[in-house]
Amino acid sequence: MTSSTGKFDGNLELTGGNNKIKSSTGDIKINLINPDLKLIAEPSTSIYIDEQDLKSVTLKDRKNEGVLNSDDGTLEIITSTGDVTIEVK
Repeated sequence: MTSSTGKFDGNLELTGGNNKIKSSTGDIKINLINPDLKLIAEPSTSIYIDEQDLKSVTLKDRKNEGVLNSDDGTLEIITSTGDVTIEVK
């Protein structure tokens, strides 16, 4: 999913494969439902991840990586201007 302007706020249930959310401007807020994936997030400003749900997390420069349950799939989140918020349901 790609957006040039505006924010993304939604619930996602991902069961594998490679997934990507990219926004030029605007915040991204995602509620992940029963995730089994590797998470890669590159926000321009700030990121919030409920780390109790992550099996591992690596913070390097602006790139944040973690594993939620297993790494059966991948979710990559990139924003040029905006914050990223990820919660697990």
